[in-house]
Amino acid sequence: MPPLWSGERRLQFLRLTGYGILQAMAAVIAALLVRAGFDRIADPAAAGSLSVLIGGLALAAATVAGLRFLETVESERLGQGYVHELRTRLFAHLLELGPEARLPCGRGALLVRFSGDLTALRQWLARGLARLLVSGIAALGAIGTLLLLEPALGAVLLLAILTVAAPGFLLGRTLRRSARRLRRERGRLASLLADRLGAMATVLAFARTERERRAVARISDRLRERAIARARAAGALRALGEGGAVAGMAVVLGIGAWQIGIGATSPGGVVGALVIVGIFTPRLRELGRVWEYWNNATVAREKIEHLFACEPRTRRRTRRLPAGPGRLTLERLRYGRRIRGVTATVEPGARIALLGANGAGKTTLLMLMGGILVPDRGRVRLDGVDIARLRPSARRRALAFAGGGFPLLRGSLRDNLLYGSGRIAETELAEVVERTGLAELVARLRRGLDTPLAEAGGDLSAGERMRVMLARAWLAKPRLLFLDEPETALDAAALRTLERLFVEFPGSILFATHSPRLARLADTAWRLETGRLAAIDSPATLLDGERAAPLPRPLEAVS
Repeated sequence: MPPLWSGERRLQFLRLTGYGILQAMAAVIAALLVRAGFDRIADPAAAGSLSVLIGGLALAAATVAGLRFLETVESERLGQGYVHELRTRLFAHLLELGPEARLPCGRGALLVRFSGDLTALRQWLARGLARLLVSGIAALGAIGTLLLLEPALGAVLLLAILTVAAPGFLLGRTLRRSARRLRRERGRLASLLADRLGAMATVLAFARTERERRAVARISDRLRERAIARARAAGALRALGEGGAVAGMAVVLGIGAWQIGIGATSPGGVVGALVIVGIFTPRLRELGRVWEYWNNATVAREKIEHLFACEPRTRRRTRRLPAGPGRLTLERLRYGRRIRGVTATVEPGARIALLGANGAGKTTLLMLMGGILVPDRGRVRLDGVDIARLRPSARRRALAFAGGGFPLLRGSLRDNLLYGSGRIAETELAEVVERTGLAELVARLRRGLDTPLAEAGGDLSAGERMRVMLARAWLAKPRLLFLDEPETALDAAALRTLERLFVEFPGSILFATHSPRLARLADTAWRLETGRLAAIDSPATLLDGERAAPLPRPLEAVS
């Protein structure tokens, strides 16, 4: 979590403190002016000075209004700035944890961290802590002034506030418990929705719409009850704040009337006290909600700290990658039960097919070789450098991936194509688009390369998505290219692109496949068995003389 008292936030807190002091001074001046004005109402000779007092009172009111405006803007700037820093740190931390990190929540609940929890922290800073600082200073100034001007009225008002505040601390525990329960149900609902909406085809295929509707309804009903319970606790806190404000004004008015009757004070003193109470009343209401914001933020902070407590498996990445041919060396790699003691070398320009049954470890080994996963033991070295120590920029320039596990992203087609390479010349982009068979797709799209794509490229066919992934990897110009079962999305055009890639790509290509026909495009094959590298030989030898199974006829070839 970023420190609260650091950098620009120190100045923001100091400015808020200054706004609180100035507002307290303006309130004191207003009270003194009102007191003096009312005490002179009965004096005809003071008519001229009354206009001066009224002008001063108007100036004090305008000053308070201006300070409130500045306070509101500065408070929001404080909250938004802190949450912005926290959001970017949290996102970077999750990326550092990697795709197989054991997180304390599901994807849906993770999204709640970035929405509800960060909102709760922003509200605590902007509407809770900032207002506690400013309103606390203003309230102390107002009560202190009242104690000096009218000691009896000030003491009674302070006693009334303390009497109302005591139950608020007891309600805070109830509010925090309600917030935790609400937060838990909200995370469950988000996780269920994220899972079921992502697998909508499965739900429809097995006709389970009514079952899933009931499941969502059950969690939604519990969420509703938790939200109502939290609203009761929050409403009670707000009622205490409102009630305390009204009670304070009533007490001051009653005691003030009694003191006027016995001659202990003047009408101007009572009216001045009422002005102070009137200025203080909205502050009391705001302070009543501070407790609510703090409890919500406490629960949110706990959840976010659980994520930061997850330690990344990666070592600190500080190494640059020297120029080299692209030789990859695997040294006794182990990764859980999936990869067991793999040692091998990938020579520059190699074409290697990873063969094996489902669960043999092909995809895991690809991700270890590409630095996405960090081995439990052993090392992967690229031209002599441990890739776990490479800077992200160096790894991005050296390694590229394509396949179903590396989907397209939201954004335009151009954004997706250039995701791994950054800016390149339009002529080079056009050349790769032509090479990968995407020219027809680009011509068909309404805005060409700048056409926005749906989530994961859902508005493209499987073959088109694969061609875009291959073009994205090709444009990155890596030393090594990793393909994860590309045959799952091969149509005729994608197959031609892949074959052309094998011929023209200057670096090494390693690909996991179940297709004997694709395996024969390689010059070497590795057979994996239960995480172990069982054999290294030519594809024909490891395929044991099996006839390559033909690829399914592409849909566009079916008349």
